[in-house]
Amino acid sequence: MKKLTSILAAAFLVTIASCSDQSQKTEPKKSGKLVSVLEFKGNGKMQSDVFHLSGNTAAIIYKYAADNPYTGNFNIYVMKKGDDINTVGGFPVVSSSKLKEDEGKSTLTKEEGDYYLLVNSNCNFYINVGDMQ
Repeated sequence: MKKLTSILAAAFLVTIASCSDQSQKTEPKKSGKLVSVLEFKGNGKMQSDVFHLSGNTAAIIYKYAADNPYTGNFNIYVMKKGDDINTVGGFPVVSSSKLKEDEGKSTLTKEEGDYYLLVNSNCNFYINVGDMQ
């Protein structure tokens, strides 16, 4: 009986310890101030510099304008540093085919790490990536 009590007490302590470890994990910040971590502009298919995201809520603010009023193809991929879209694939976080021009904001939920943008466009574009601080 004494052995069973010791085993149950040990199991109880392990359970309490694992519960307290989970409560110490912090949730990503969803409110605060967006701080710019990347400004990127160009035309065509381009890759940005590497930038760091903290794991908090982030956002991509974009604007594009086509020289031709019948054009409007714009896609933004967020890639983890070291990944190649031809190897790992990917889905655009922003995809627009609105003719002539478009602008908007897209929320990102990425874990902390280093990333880069891959843009496929036939328009002049401006992108700002903000990380919640």
